[in-house]
Amino acid sequence: MDYGQTMFTPGSWWWWTNTDVVINMPLPGGKWGCSFSFGGKTLSATFASGGPTGRVVDTAACRGSHLLAFGRFKSCRTDESAAPITATDSVWCYGVFAGDTGKAARVELVSGQQTLQTTTFTVRGPIWSGWVGLTGSAGQNLAPGSYACRFWLDNALVTEKPFEIAA
Repeated sequence: MDYGQTMFTPGSWWWWTNTDVVINMPLPGGKWGCSFSFGGKTLSATFASGGPTGRVVDTAACRGSHLLAFGRFKSCRTDESAAPITATDSVWCYGVFAGDTGKAARVELVSGQQTLQTTTFTVRGPIWSGWVGLTGSAGQNLAPGSYACRFWLDNALVTEKPFEIAA
């Protein structure tokens, strides 16, 4: 999949590129590659990742104090959904949308059947992060109980990440 290209004028340039899903989880599974062309010469590399496969992978729920923010992007440092999250005033949902460039996406934070927070966006690359957060009013802790992160593509629920907030 071609993610794009940048043309350079003659001269010296310092340039870097990367794909970094930030969370301490593996790169989505499948075939990957990159290609660089300079002055009529091309250098390419391909490899396969044994990471998770699916339309939304590396899903996570975490407390706001464990959120990593870089620019306008946000990511949970790790998935905290396996055990109840201790009392907190903020929680976040995070996931990686893999291989659905151009699709409409949504991440929701829900409790029961009530949607507490939602964000919508267009997946703009072969791997694209999506997140949503919820903060209690006036610094108050969120209510203890059952919550879930829901990840949607083209108005179809793809996966859900349930978690608990402890009292």
